[in-house]
Amino acid sequence: MELKKQTLGSLREMLDTKQISAAELCKEYSDSIKAKDSDVLGYITVTEDEALKNAEKAQEIIDKGERFPENSQIAKEINYFLDFYGDIFPAVYLCYDRTAYFGADDPDLRITFDRNISWRTEDINLKVEPYGEQILDIGYSLMEIKAAGSMPLWLAELLAQGGIKQTSFSKYGMAYMTMLRRSMGIRTKKVKSEVTVNV
Repeated sequence: MELKKQTLGSLREMLDTKQISAAELCKEYSDSIKAKDSDVLGYITVTEDEALKNAEKAQEIIDKGERFPENSQIAKEINYFLDFYGDIFPAVYLCYDRTAYFGADDPDLRITFDRNISWRTEDINLKVEPYGEQILDIGYSLMEIKAAGSMPLWLAELLAQGGIKQTSFSKYGMAYMTMLRRSMGIRTKKVKSEVTVNV
């Protein structure tokens, strides 16, 4: 069985039921990267040893049912959120296909394209196959640009030539507004008219 061909939900179930370990999963992805990256050049730096160490730590957390260790900003935010809100549960499932690019000369520059952005309020479970209502019209994608400092001049010029403007966009916010409008009897439509970019 090729683990990298499994869905996220299937992998989580396999981890929970001890069919695989986090280290085994990590190793399969590492082997795949080593086998193909010389052709696709999709990674700047591969830290296999560090990834395996983190996978082993993650397995310990899974086995013990513990909280995330607060050695990263994401873990701190998750733990703070759980402490602040107490007994919470997921209300919306969001999924999308993402293509990510990193600057060849500037690893802090990242451009992502999200397509097939969909949401649902039933089957809120990662073990269920992705499906739901589309947020964007067919053929449209959401582009997001992240840069540590100022945007490179070449990129700013390309955006200007294409008439692409900066805007704010939230996937969850769009799903929430759709639910809210429907509860008020207001008709909704998918986003498609403007070419914009999140920065």
